[in-house]
Amino acid sequence: MNATSPARSRLTLFRFPVAAALVVLSACDGDEPTAARRVLAAVTVSLETTSIEVGQTVAAAVVAFDQDGAPIAVRGAKWTSVQSAVAGVDETSGRVRAIAPGSTRIVASIDGVSGERTITVVAPPAIRLNEIATGGSARSGWLELFNPTDGAIDLAGWSIIDETLFGPVFTLPPRTTIPARGLLVIEETVLPFGIDAIDDVRLISRYGAEVDRLLWVVPVTSPNGRCPDGATLFVPLPSPTKGATNVCPGVTGS
Repeated sequence: MNATSPARSRLTLFRFPVAAALVVLSACDGDEPTAARRVLAAVTVSLETTSIEVGQTVAAAVVAFDQDGAPIAVRGAKWTSVQSAVAGVDETSGRVRAIAPGSTRIVASIDGVSGERTITVVAPPAIRLNEIATGGSARSGWLELFNPTDGAIDLAGWSIIDETLFGPVFTLPPRTTIPARGLLVIEETVLPFGIDAIDDVRLISRYGAEVDRLLWVVPVTSPNGRCPDGATLFVPLPSPTKGATNVCPGVTGS
C-alpha cells in the first residue's frame, strides 16, 4: 500500500491542472464578442443638380448604409425613372438625360432596398429667330434673334444650322449674350452656310434641343420677320428692321 501511494499522488496532481486549464480556456472562449453581420438597410441618391434643361445630362450617385447608419460598400444598383418621358436614366450608370419639361423621381434599387431623388426638367429659354434677310451671292444677309424673356440670356454654345441637318454648324462663341426683350444680329458672312431664297434654319440650345425653326418655301427677296417680335406669324416686312423692332405690314411705326 505504501509503495503505490506516491504514484497515486502524482497521478492526482497531474490531472488537476489539466482540468483547470480546460475550465479557463472554456471561460475565455465564452467571453469573446461575436461580430455583428452588416446588412444593407438604406440607400440614398444624389444628383449633380436637381434642375436641368431639356437635352442636358447629369450624373446620379448612390450611397448605401448598414443597420447602424454607417456607409457600406455595394454593387449593382439598378436605376429607373418614374416618368421616363420627362427624363430617362441609364439602368446601370445612373446617367440622367432631360427629355421634356416636368418632374420625375430617379430611383436606385439594390437588393430590394431603394432610394430616390426628384429632378425637375425645364425648357430652354424661348429665344426666337425673329427676322431674316437673304444676301444672294454678295452674302450680305443676316439673321436676327429676339429674347422675349425679362432677363439677359447667355447664348454661348448655342448653334444655328440650315436645312442640311448634318452639314455645317455655326456655334455662338463665348460671352455671347442677348439682353432682356432685346435683339441680336448675326451676319451671313460669319455663317458657314448661306441664307438662301428658299431655306430652313434652326436654332439649337447648348444641350442640343431645337428651340426655334424658320422654314420658307416661297423665294424670299425682301426681309421676312415675326409680327410682332417673337410671335408665331412670319411674314414679309415692308422694310428691313435689322437690329430694331419689326414693323409689320399695315403698321407705320415701330
